[in-house]
Amino acid sequence: MTDDQLERSRLRELIADAEAEHGPVDRLAVEAKRALLRDDSSTGFPAGDGAA
Repeated sequence: MTDDQLERSRLRELIADAEAEHGPVDRLAVEAKRALLRDDSSTGFPAGDGAA
């Protein structure tokens, strides 16, 4: 097994354990949080939209 395959296998195990403990992942919520993290916190506008 390559390092990449081992890493992916471990990640799948971690996700399965977390979902067993906390319930399934809400993909839409994850994408919403990612969008927030991409925002430029200094302006309150999404990064790259030209607002300053």
